[in-house]
Parts: sequence; C-alpha cells; structure tokens
Amino acid sequence: MVCASIASCDDFDDIAAWGETHLAFLRRFLPYHYGVPGAHWLNILLNRLDPQAFSDCFMAWTSQLRPDAPATATAASGNGSSVPYTYRSESVTRQRRVAPLSAVPPVRRMSAAISK
Repeated sequence: MVCASIASCDDFDDIAAWGETHLAFLRRFLPYHYGVPGAHWLNILLNRLDPQAFSDCFMAWTSQLRPDAPATATAASGNGSSVPYTYRSESVTRQRRVAPLSAVPPVRRMSAAISK
C-alpha cells in the first residue's frame, strides 16, 4: 500500500491494480502465494484500523528510516486541503494534520493499531 500510494494510487482499485502490475517487485519482500489483495479486501482491512494509532505508528516508522529529517513534516500538497475517506462505513472529511516528529510516541506494535 505504501509503494502504491507513493506511485500516486488514490483508491483501493488503483492500489490493487498497481499490486497486480508490480507483483514481481512485491515478491522480493513477501511471497504473495495467492497474489495481491483485491480492492474489497483492502477496504475491509483499512476500515478496521484506528486512524490515529496508524498515523502514530507510520510517523514513528518513517522517522526511524530517516533520523536526519526535519522535526516537522508537511502534507504532500502543502496547502492543508481536506482529504475525504471512508472510515467504518461513514464518509468523513478530515483536515490533514501532521504532528512534529518529536511528538510521536515510540513505535507501537502494528497490532495495536487494529481495533477489535
């Protein structure tokens, strides 16, 4: 999902299509015995994640990849526009918010980001 998002995929259909196209590349990291997950499965999975916990984990992970990065990060568009997304079958529009890296708590287990 990260690679597909970096490659400008905007929705689950785009992400699944990108995965199918780049399956050989993805298999360098995981076997994908049954191929890549489809758009429907990705939607179900991501709707189970707590957005704030996922954001905290992702920001902590990226800050470990590049510890020399500036103390703050900005949205890719840089204009603070709203980003619509679906969360638990409810259409929500949230303002892009990026916390300073110094405010990000230590890395948590990703399983903590999945709500029960």
